[in-house]
Amino acid sequence: MIEIKEVNIEEVLKVHRNIPEFYELIPKKDYFENRYKRREKLIIVAYYNGIPAGYIIGYDKFQDNKSFYCWMAGVDVNYRRLGILTQLMNYQTNWAKTKGYCILKIKTRNNRREMLSFLIRNGFYFTDIETKENIKDNRINLQKDIVSEIQNTQIITTNDIKELIESTKDIKNILMQLLNFEKEKNEITLIPRKDMKSLLNCSDITVAKMFNREDFPAIMIGEHKVEKSALKKWLQDRRV
Repeated sequence: MIEIKEVNIEEVLKVHRNIPEFYELIPKKDYFENRYKRREKLIIVAYYNGIPAGYIIGYDKFQDNKSFYCWMAGVDVNYRRLGILTQLMNYQTNWAKTKGYCILKIKTRNNRREMLSFLIRNGFYFTDIETKENIKDNRINLQKDIVSEIQNTQIITTNDIKELIESTKDIKNILMQLLNFEKEKNEITLIPRKDMKSLLNCSDITVAKMFNREDFPAIMIGEHKVEKSALKKWLQDRRV
């Protein structure tokens, strides 16, 4: 189970030391605190079954009344590909919206290929490149409009799908359960991600892989959800 909490910087340091991309930077808490000093900030840690596994630090760097800066983000190498960064980013996005921000900005390095791929899949666009002597060290600036955000997410393998289908045995029973989410005819019904585990009788990891799959019909309105009829079709296609 993944739980996101707003925390103090000491909790971030517990995760930071386990992120290989940051081995060159092992700072004390003053390093962080001096960066966001006297600025509105968000410090969050993702806990996987109670263990700190990832974090994001963001703050109002630009003070332009519209942009929130995601300064540092990372996930412990032992807990990757479980949807942790996605949930951290979603929390930050929703928090920024409630504070009145409409743009999320972030900077990463050219050699951080996984992070670049994640950001592009999740709706960020390149805005600028800060060139360095070594092209691999170029800094890439990206931003994302978080006001009118309804987007598809983008790794579940064939074996994962097979396991999901076999664990449920009766696809008709699943489809009948999905119908129970309808409140009235012709209503578009969105199923929250948190309900998928009990609905499909599968593990948290399988649900995370489903929502990270490129062809899974997920949308994000506040948090990840899937539209009932789209989920039915997705399951039926894989049953065949």
